[in-house]
Amino acid sequence: EEEEVAEATEDASGHDAAGRKHLDDDDDEVSYDEKTGISAEVRVQVTCGDLRGTIVLPAGYKKQQEFVIYPDGRKVPPSQFERDAGKGSSKSWKTSVFVVMPDGSEGRAFRIWMESNGYFPKGTPWDESVVEAARALMGKRKKVAAPAKPVAKKSKPPAVAAPKPKTKTAAGAAEKEKKAAEKAPEKSIFETQLENLLDDDGGLRLVEKTPNFVWLMRNALKNVERSLVVTVIHRTTDKKCAEAFVKSEGIKVLHEWCAKAKEENKSSLVLKMLKTFRRLPMTVEVLSSTGLGNFVNKLRKYKPPGKEDDDLTNQVVQEAERVKNKWVSVVRAESEAAEKRQAAEKAAEKAAKRPNKEADDKDASKRRKVVVSSGVAAVATPARGAEETKPAGTTGTTKRDPKVEGSKPPGPAPAPAPAP
Repeated sequence: EEEEVAEATEDASGHDAAGRKHLDDDDDEVSYDEKTGISAEVRVQVTCGDLRGTIVLPAGYKKQQEFVIYPDGRKVPPSQFERDAGKGSSKSWKTSVFVVMPDGSEGRAFRIWMESNGYFPKGTPWDESVVEAARALMGKRKKVAAPAKPVAKKSKPPAVAAPKPKTKTAAGAAEKEKKAAEKAPEKSIFETQLENLLDDDGGLRLVEKTPNFVWLMRNALKNVERSLVVTVIHRTTDKKCAEAFVKSEGIKVLHEWCAKAKEENKSSLVLKMLKTFRRLPMTVEVLSSTGLGNFVNKLRKYKPPGKEDDDLTNQVVQEAERVKNKWVSVVRAESEAAEKRQAAEKAAEKAAKRPNKEADDKDASKRRKVVVSSGVAAVATPARGAEETKPAGTTGTTKRDPKVEGSKPPGPAPAPAPAP
């Protein structure tokens, strides 16, 4: 009865009365909501190296709550499953663990399979572009037929309808369609090389691999490949990796892609790139050297012909406004920081000059004292010399008699005779 009520209250947009998004047209039991996660437990057969097991995604699971069940019943974390298979060096189990296709062959990486089905951890925002890009890599627009999709945990197995009689021609055509649906699409060299650069969250994992990633960007010629690359950049949470990408040539390639998407009126791709721009740690130097600031500013007036009032067009305009506001704050913050540095440098320079000035003032003062003292000494010396040549008890200057060789020095003058 509850299932019938849920089906009756589901609207045309794929959401039920509780606002949960159904992930598949053929299976209404599994849905996703950002607040509560997936509505039912999901299991899928996986392989890593020579090992096989079953990954279990519990209902409403969060990150690191996934686990793997070995054929003998042991439960281990996916990272341990990866190490047991000898792939521990990759440290990215979502890209080194692959789902098993219905025919027993190895299919896509678990991360792509998970995104294509929308089985995200609780709290992950729903991004339709990510789901569509993953589904394109899976070689389908919708989930594969019932044998290929994961089986939700149920109390009893579903009843199998009896096959209808078919003609020989119809049976042959149906068999071909079934094989085509079950056949795992081969990975391209681009996809294989890209997966080796990703972490568990689907973002870049090593700064040293940034040049390799930029090289892959230059070789991404299809919109599907470019959309996948943009998703990787958007999911890069490592600050050093993001900063290395901004300083690399990759930011210029991303600018070129966005300009090309704008010319072709690919609003969804433009919107996705704008959201990615907003997450990157941009700098004033990069904005000025690439011209990204002016480009995004012009996108605030984005009006593709015939789609002026389209909802996607309005989203592009709004996102461009958000990016512009964020970059303005970045420019303002860097400008204020530069002013503070200049003020600090001037203060330090002034403080360094102050001791020298004081020393110069002291030296000048000493020199003035020496000059004054020297002048006094020059004036006083002759006076002292004159005093030394004066006879005692006399004043003024006296002329000394010339000394005659062989004569005695003249004595004192005789006293005057008394008056009669």
